[in-house]
Amino acid sequence: MKKASVAEVQHNLNSVLKFVEQGEKVLLTRRNKVIAKIVPVYDTENDDWPSFYERAEEMFKETKGKNPEQIILDDRDERL
Repeated sequence: MKKASVAEVQHNLNSVLKFVEQGEKVLLTRRNKVIAKIVPVYDTENDDWPSFYERAEEMFKETKGKNPEQIILDDRDERL
């Protein structure tokens, strides 16, 4: 895994992006502290990430097709 400071990335963005396109991960640092990780979009190590869309559908399945105004009113009634 490569490591690059914010200043290095600002000056050499094309080089950093070439590493990422080749599947390399890059740790972004500021004052020698890691602040971010730049990874390829299709990271083979994290194929098991949960789908946000599927999780949202599961969370809000009981409100599907309902009027948003009615959802809010029902929610207020439940808290009283």
